[in-house]
Amino acid sequence: MLELSWSPITNSDDEVEKILVSVKEVTELKKLQNAASKQKRELETVGQLLAVDPNQFAEFVDSSKKFIPENKNLINKTVTKNDSIVSELF
Repeated sequence: MLELSWSPITNSDDEVEKILVSVKEVTELKKLQNAASKQKRELETVGQLLAVDPNQFAEFVDSSKKFIPENKNLINKTVTKNDSIVSELF
């Protein structure tokens, strides 16, 4: 990945005589930025989960355990796309 920048070089009459082009290879920098961004999002998610009341989390887990088999059953019995089934899944 390359990053390009440029700067005009002007004469005493403020006319552009040349353009200085700078090319910087930033592949590793971009990879590190992406990894840091991903880690930040993951840490924010963990922080949000830790802030949830334990009773609310237990209710969520219990309701999720109930919905998973129901959703699997709906998916397995549906042969073609059905908007009402998709709505029910969500």
